[in-house]
Amino acid sequence: MKIILLGSTGLVGDKILHELIINDAVKQITTIGRRAPKLTSDKINAIVEPDTSQWYKNEYFVGNDVAISAFGTTKADAGGIDKFKEIDIDNNVKFATTAKANGVSKYVLISAVGANSNSWFPYLRLKGELEDAVKKLGFNSTHILRPGALLGDREKPRLAETVANSVLKLPVLSSSLANKAEVVAAKVNSLLTSTEKFKIYGVKEINQV
Repeated sequence: MKIILLGSTGLVGDKILHELIINDAVKQITTIGRRAPKLTSDKINAIVEPDTSQWYKNEYFVGNDVAISAFGTTKADAGGIDKFKEIDIDNNVKFATTAKANGVSKYVLISAVGANSNSWFPYLRLKGELEDAVKKLGFNSTHILRPGALLGDREKPRLAETVANSVLKLPVLSSSLANKAEVVAAKVNSLLTSTEKFKIYGVKEINQV
């Protein structure tokens, strides 16, 4: 199995990459990003390109069976809702579209809890529009994960997640409101052999690995 991964240097993407490396069924992992992943393996083909417009060359996608996107940012980190759309949504749509055009059969997207294209909240509405765009591409198998607060250690901590890491330590809370990054990654790994045509996974379903 050959996989192409966007977002391998982020909190969840790094954990997904680890799962893929130790999965014997995965023979090659192409990563695309501004930086090379921290993890190393003979399986990894790291494409490092600071210019995001160069991420979508057909040659990177041809021959891959699965495309996974753990790429994302926040409105605050992006510098406003317009930049958020440009960085997060537009790049994700281009990645999925190029994957489909080059014969990738399975797509896995890390989205966000509450994503809904009809939401009044710009962030959730845009995330919902991204989900709709991915679904319309019609991959043989599409899986969308909507994690809650992400628990784990980032290189650059986000305030909301720092608070969540402190507040959501009680199991009764964390199981329904948050997901550990490594659990999200394990869920993604478990979906590599799924034959479901289309499915969305909420916080609790993600935790049921």
